Amino acid sequence: MNNLLKNFQLYLKNKNLTDKSIKNYISDIRRFLRWTAKNNLSQFNENTFGLYREGLINQKTNTKSINRYLSSIRIFGLFLQEKELAPINPTLAIENVKNYDNQPNNIGKILQEFQNSLVKEKLSQATIKNYISDVKQFLEYLNKIKSLKANY
Repeated sequence: MNNLLKNFQLYLKNKNLTDKSIKNYISDIRRFLRWTAKNNLSQFNENTFGLYREGLINQKTNTKSINRYLSSIRIFGLFLQEKELAPINPTLAIENVKNYDNQPNNIGKILQEFQNSLVKEKLSQATIKNYISDVKQFLEYLNKIKSLKANY
């Protein structure tokens, strides 16, 4: 694990990032690597990164922090691919988490729970994104109808 982090740090330095950025990336990836060890996950594949994302959501980590961690693992995925430690970038489908808390009438909570269930089913990130979009539009439509009926 230490060798991997040192190589990742060199990779980041070669990208001419600031020392502070490098420190943050290393901290985030160290966190990710501890999580993989704790969960007995030794492969860096799309499933592992998806489970990490789901774990952050389930731990109720705030949206801003989750998205920072996801940004870091996407850079780590590029590193894995460029250093031929993975055949393709395993983080390509890992998208940021949307903050659904600002949605009216618990739509946000419903969407988040639905997204979590889709992740557990191991659906692709593209499929999850499309399903969430469709359900969100439907729930907003229902909310609009409810508002119209209230005015009559």
